[in-house]
Amino acid sequence: MKYLKSINEMVKNPDLVKLNIKQMFNKLNSLNIKTKTEYSVEEERCFFYVINKIPLKNLENTIKVLNNYRKIFSKLDYILSYNKTIFINNKYVEGDTWNSYHDYAFKNIKDILDKYEIENYSDNDYFNLSFIIKNSKTIRIKPKRYIYHYTKANKDDIMKKGLIPSNHRKSPDYVWEWELEYEDAIFAMNTSDKKWDGMTKLDCWKIDTLHLKNKWWVDLNIDKKDYIMTFEPIPPEFLTLL
Repeated sequence: MKYLKSINEMVKNPDLVKLNIKQMFNKLNSLNIKTKTEYSVEEERCFFYVINKIPLKNLENTIKVLNNYRKIFSKLDYILSYNKTIFINNKYVEGDTWNSYHDYAFKNIKDILDKYEIENYSDNDYFNLSFIIKNSKTIRIKPKRYIYHYTKANKDDIMKKGLIPSNHRKSPDYVWEWELEYEDAIFAMNTSDKKWDGMTKLDCWKIDTLHLKNKWWVDLNIDKKDYIMTFEPIPPEFLTLL
């Protein structure tokens, strides 16, 4: 398998990212997993893979490898997220409801067998694995004077404390979308012409960026310059509730 076709030159060390992806696949191969991908997308800042029918006996060690490389990629400003679906006796048993960063229920195969009152599993049982590796700090952008943040968060708290970066797991709208994982961030619209799609019932906060020293980036999940994000808090004096 060819691991990379191209890579974003803006990351801290493109060669190191490329090396770690290759090493991760080598680690998976060492578990006797045939990492022949059924589907893959390799772009400049996002790499998506699907590997099907991995023997269930390799599940625990596979998760350990992925969790270890989550830590490695995070130091390179990349996020590794994954989703697994488990099949026993050729029947779907269980899948992740959100990404692995959450302390989700799975600890070992025995937990799954006990949960569904299954006595044992066979060499024919398997799981499918999808995972995505994406650049969390994509393209730096200078925002307009006024930008707009939409949220359900408590108005009084925001007026007192400002906007605090929050992550994927705390979002009531996106917690189930494992592939949209992001580190603690604040998202905003770099235009007044459109609202956050589908979020008409949210409060809108106008952010005055004139003297705000935050660094801003293009949204890591939406490659459009109208959608931006920062990883730093925004004090209340820069905010106006519309």
